[in-house]
Amino acid sequence: RATALDRQLLLASNDLDNLLGAAGLGVIFLDRRLCIRRFTSAVNTLFCLAEKDVGQPIAEFASHFEHPNLAADLDSVLASASPIEREIPTRANTWLLLRILPYRTETGATHGLVLTFTDITVVRRAQQELLHSESHFREMADFVNAIFWIPSPDGSTIHYVSPGYEKLWKRSLESLCENPA
Repeated sequence: RATALDRQLLLASNDLDNLLGAAGLGVIFLDRRLCIRRFTSAVNTLFCLAEKDVGQPIAEFASHFEHPNLAADLDSVLASASPIEREIPTRANTWLLLRILPYRTETGATHGLVLTFTDITVVRRAQQELLHSESHFREMADFVNAIFWIPSPDGSTIHYVSPGYEKLWKRSLESLCENPA
């Protein structure tokens, strides 16, 4: 017969399962020996895990992402209790943000690790597109005979000055960037 405490524990476990499932995050809980304690179904695209794998060392499983120093990072977080974040590519040509955090008890002791995997492919592609766009802009702007500059929103920094500035004002672009006054 279930006690009130058993019902509370079951409810808390169900809440955790629903939260992790709704968030769509890939999460793996490891014990101090780096054996799997629990995982969400979202990690099945990264590792081929089944319920029977609980209790097995994470090192026994092949991953679908590129992180040759995963074991060293796991050991480092266990030893230092300092989280590590890495942006890692997958074999499916996507990108993940891997967070490795200490699993802390109510007393603050570290009793394992929590690994979270967040898909950041859209962000990485936007960053690449922005870099390409900036490069293309600079190529075009360097050949325009107009004088213009691009300041930061607050005006405290100058991000770009067209080469025509040097010709007209006889002042180097570097000196303007160092001392805009």
